[in-house]
Amino acid sequence: MLTYIGVWGQCGSNTNANSCLGCTAEINNNININGGQRYCWNRGSIRVANVNFGGGAMVICSGTVTVSSANFNGGTIVVQAGASLVMENNASMNNFTIVNFGTITFNSTVALQPVAFYNNVGAVVNFVNTLHINSSSVLVNSGLVNASNVTLQTNSGPSVCQNTGAIFNAVNLTNNTLNSIQSPSGNSCLRVSQTSLLNQNVSPHGALQVCLGAGHQRNGSANFGSATVAESCADCEPILLSNRFLYFDWDIISTHKIQLNWSAELDNNGHEFIVERSADGIIWTFVGNKFKEENGIYNIIDEVPYIGTNYYRIKLISNNNSALYSDIISINIGSEQATNLKIYPNPTDNNITIIGDEIQLKNIKNLDVFGRDVTNSLLINSQNLSRLELDLSGLPSGMYYLVTGYAVRTIEKR
Repeated sequence: MLTYIGVWGQCGSNTNANSCLGCTAEINNNININGGQRYCWNRGSIRVANVNFGGGAMVICSGTVTVSSANFNGGTIVVQAGASLVMENNASMNNFTIVNFGTITFNSTVALQPVAFYNNVGAVVNFVNTLHINSSSVLVNSGLVNASNVTLQTNSGPSVCQNTGAIFNAVNLTNNTLNSIQSPSGNSCLRVSQTSLLNQNVSPHGALQVCLGAGHQRNGSANFGSATVAESCADCEPILLSNRFLYFDWDIISTHKIQLNWSAELDNNGHEFIVERSADGIIWTFVGNKFKEENGIYNIIDEVPYIGTNYYRIKLISNNNSALYSDIISINIGSEQATNLKIYPNPTDNNITIIGDEIQLKNIKNLDVFGRDVTNSLLINSQNLSRLELDLSGLPSGMYYLVTGYAVRTIEKR
């Protein structure tokens, strides 16, 4: 049985993007996806029918997969960033895990019973018709959920757990579960545009910002609990941005240095700023928490940004341990050295060779898909100023991020 796996202070997460390597076969008509099997799609668009899940996995790495008919009796669905999945038939999903980095659209009624559904940062889920979250299901939302009619009726833990900055838009909401929508790590938003039938209080967290549309009608004997409620608001964005960051911008101050500048409205609870950087918008690493301040303007210099695209965000932590995030900005630093970096073979069974210059190879780091530093598990077979040979036999199979002095590359250990 699936159970809620979050810890208080944040919602549980699943950032396993999976891979389209080593798949059983391509997604197609009349397939049975059984335990241990993985059917993948990595090109263009396809429309399929009669897909039967029996414990295996469907992985959509790129393109769009439209499923007109399917049975959902256990299994996993993974949609990677930039990819799309469209489900057209009614879906009663039992003992399922869904991990979304891209876009998923359900055009008919969906019942989760039980399902662990992870909607990651930047991902979008559209429930065009009706969504029922039942049994011990949980939807962990770090991105955007759009739904028409929503009924929350789980029997353990929250129905929806939202991470900081997450948005859940519903036209009509029926809530039959106490504390069904939680926002333990910081501000997130629930918008209900037309009607709410509240048979149980919705949330124990003031960080859940509830936006009620103009003309909204509230029914039932309960209320939104400890959530912060705003009447007649058009959308979630102004609520999430209020009492947060007024602006966030940047300057390139030398060939390879970036200055980040920001301003924020602060309360009297104390605060700490933490600057984080990412090469892909998923894995975030610490840049610094020592900054300059003058007339309410804060700045910090990143001395060693990645060559290529850098994503930055500012994390504001109050003394009650709640966290708010700025918007994400992206900055591109160009360099010929980054394009000259060579890594082979990739994927690899054990050994990998990296060709580059001295700066690229001096401080190699290896991160797993959760951002954890696993560099100590690597063994150096040989090294000189332009060539580094590594033994990855100490790592389990999976995807990793190899961080060099100029860039971040994805590698796969088979």
